[in-house]
Amino acid sequence: FQQSRKRTAGILGGLALLTAGLAFASAGHAASAPPKWLMIPAVFVHTVAVLLWLGALAPLGAAVACGGPDAVFALKRFSNFIPAIIGALFVSGIAIGVVQVHTPSGLLTSNYGRVLLIKLGLVAAMLLLAAVNRYALTRPAIKGDVVAARRLSRSIAAEIILGIAVICVLGLWRFTPPPRVVAANPARFEVQQVSVANEDVSALLSIHPPIAGPVRVEVSEVTAAGKPLVPLGVIVELGKPSYGIGPFARQAKASDRGTYIAGGYLLPLDGFWVVRATILVSDFRSVTLTNVFDVRKATD
Repeated sequence: FQQSRKRTAGILGGLALLTAGLAFASAGHAASAPPKWLMIPAVFVHTVAVLLWLGALAPLGAAVACGGPDAVFALKRFSNFIPAIIGALFVSGIAIGVVQVHTPSGLLTSNYGRVLLIKLGLVAAMLLLAAVNRYALTRPAIKGDVVAARRLSRSIAAEIILGIAVICVLGLWRFTPPPRVVAANPARFEVQQVSVANEDVSALLSIHPPIAGPVRVEVSEVTAAGKPLVPLGVIVELGKPSYGIGPFARQAKASDRGTYIAGGYLLPLDGFWVVRATILVSDFRSVTLTNVFDVRKATD
């Protein structure tokens, strides 16, 4: 019965790893980057390797803390498999990084590259701890050295904390397109900003991108009487009155960055477009801020 449970757990664990790897390899900037024959397998291997490494740390730490035969078995097994896991992580990570960062300068000149450098710093710290664990603490702990086992348990806990930090840092990539994407279509990431003010209310309006076609408008730095204001609502209108086009009104939605984004506009012409942002200051007062965006023609 015990063997059957272990076999079932192994099968379910393998299926979970396979599902997670396929999920990450089928979506996202990295998986969709050319050449797909390289990137899809690289993302799959990278994901599975990360899950195997981080997923093994908690039960390994628990086993070491409890001691006994289970700790010895877990340490021997982890020590045997971790070099191959880190090797797969290293090779797949290099492939993904080279394609995504595009050029070495992209590490320093792009937000994506800076996030990657932070991630690499945290991973380097994890690798240092892993090396200390493997070459300095594992063998004494297996032989029953209580002090080494205690140090190993603390080191594994630190490794887990660093792993969580890596995952948190990776969340920043949601807001940072890789240099490869920017280089392939730089116009898509251009921004034009105008400052607007009326009465005691002011804001910064940004159009992304300032090119005829689909655009979005972002409202930020909203203030009233010189103090930050959280409006009850924001409505953004775009119009070209000289051609009798618009205005097209959209309700802006609050973003994670504390700004307000109105999307879904499709500008058919270049030239000057009037932008109006109606700020709902309170239930009884709204202020309309008006300015002009200079939109250029789309190019192939």
